[in-house]
Amino acid sequence: MAGISRRQALAIAPVALASGASANGVTSSVTASVTARKPSRLEKGDRVALIAPATVTYDRVDVDIATEALEALGLRVVPGRHLLDRFGYFAGTDQERADDFNRAFEDQTIRGVFALRGGWGASRMLPFVDFNLVAVQPKVLIGYSDITTLINAVYSQTGIVTFHGPNALSPWSEFSTQSMRSIVFEGKAPLMRNPVEKGDSLA
Repeated sequence: MAGISRRQALAIAPVALASGASANGVTSSVTASVTARKPSRLEKGDRVALIAPATVTYDRVDVDIATEALEALGLRVVPGRHLLDRFGYFAGTDQERADDFNRAFEDQTIRGVFALRGGWGASRMLPFVDFNLVAVQPKVLIGYSDITTLINAVYSQTGIVTFHGPNALSPWSEFSTQSMRSIVFEGKAPLMRNPVEKGDSLA
């Protein structure tokens, strides 16, 4: 999260697509007349998946930093099996990255899904995402940058509200942290404004 102004103007805002949006070439069944489905709020002590849908991460320290940041929010982190895999520029093959995503939604003990980082690659895994599984296991899904492809696809295919917000490896400023707590933990409506001061980071 290199600055909240442009790249994260929505803070942790819920994502909503226009009618007819498409993921992996399939026209969405979600229309403007369908009420969006909200996942349950996160609570302290919840288990959340940490996955890498996009660019490879070369340093284990990055995972440690991201884990510490989520733990500072009171969450228990479950790393994806392919979190530190590498396939060229990507964090594992398209199928492997999608497998971690699908597994996170299949696991009923997982309440939220966080992307480690953005970069490039999330759109390549969409043909392997099990949207039927996602539809019956709504969870908080958060990310930005390249992860926007994934959160938009989930909304367009399932109607589940997703959240445009920090990736786990983002610098968690006071502004983004408080936005997270307000919206994802407390269920408050987002306030569309830029921070006057970003404050310190969690990690």
